[in-house]
Amino acid sequence: MLAYPSGIDVSSSALRFLTARLRAHRRQRGTCWRRLTTGRQALLALAHLRCEHAYAQLAAGFSVGTTTAYRYIAEAVEILAALAPDMASAVKAASRKAFVILDGTLLAIDRTADRPFNSGKHKKHGMNVQVISDPFGRLLWASPALPGAVHDIKAARSHGITDALTDVGLACWADKGHQGAGGTVRVPFLGRWERLSAGQQAVNIAHARIRALAEQAMATLKTWRLLRKLRCSTNRITRLVQAILTLHLNCTNRGRPSSCTTPRPEARKDSMSFDIFVCRFENGEPTPLDMSAAHEVLAPLCGGTGPPNELPAGAYGGEGGGWCVLLQSGQHHLQPLRRRRNHGPPGRPAAPTGCRARRPGRTNHDSAGRGP
Repeated sequence: MLAYPSGIDVSSSALRFLTARLRAHRRQRGTCWRRLTTGRQALLALAHLRCEHAYAQLAAGFSVGTTTAYRYIAEAVEILAALAPDMASAVKAASRKAFVILDGTLLAIDRTADRPFNSGKHKKHGMNVQVISDPFGRLLWASPALPGAVHDIKAARSHGITDALTDVGLACWADKGHQGAGGTVRVPFLGRWERLSAGQQAVNIAHARIRALAEQAMATLKTWRLLRKLRCSTNRITRLVQAILTLHLNCTNRGRPSSCTTPRPEARKDSMSFDIFVCRFENGEPTPLDMSAAHEVLAPLCGGTGPPNELPAGAYGGEGGGWCVLLQSGQHHLQPLRRRRNHGPPGRPAAPTGCRARRPGRTNHDSAGRGP
């Protein structure tokens, strides 16, 4: 087998973190000598997790035997998985957030004959993993893997996610797969779109806008290509997910900043950085409230008495005030609005579709002399 130099898109902080843990593990066991140094063993494990290379290919590239490569990778995975946060510590850390987002994903496996692993929704075999993310879509916790035939609501109850979030009073947004979870878990209205009232459709749209950021957490997991198609024993999948979770929580990708790892700029303390539209539903139709009536709804959320434009964003938004929580309080709903390219703030007419600002001194004809 031929070997060639290559690279992996993992930050050097992940390599240093795993190297330090392997060095401490060897020192604790009293290991004198091994075929690979701790740095090379860490690189071997990261290459397997990130690029899904086979053991034989990695063994040829690192000049070790296939069995040795398997043992080194399994040892690194066990060390990382032991550092993964449990459910209690993850919820305690997330309690400082305005809310969290709960979603489930299916990790595909190569089993084709085992019925418990067959997902009826995805029409393929896999393992069910529940993921909790913060309001910005950053990964906070991943659950142990269950067979793909397990429904999302059953998986959430089996892991105790609903009870843990309810005990700390942390609001959670989930999809329709978690209908009936109860507690602080909020789900959209169930039913076909055309059969929902205008108010229910508005709530579902706002709910989807908030929950859509959870897809970034799913993408964070599956950037590690090993989780895209698992070809190992199903008993090892939980340890692999926990190992990747540990790397994500303790290491940042400084070489390639992304929306999942780069914190957003903090909002100004003297003003809110997002728009809020407060409405009351009457006979299923949303009716906008004026400033004084909206203040009566927003004031209890932060315990203040000042005008709404001076209320702290953290009382009903995410970190830095980037999002507003869709809060149901009596007959009131807070619906977040995001400014788009062709849409102005609430109360102003939207710009015509397809309009584009011209540069100064430019005409409709380009430099080639082409006609309109």
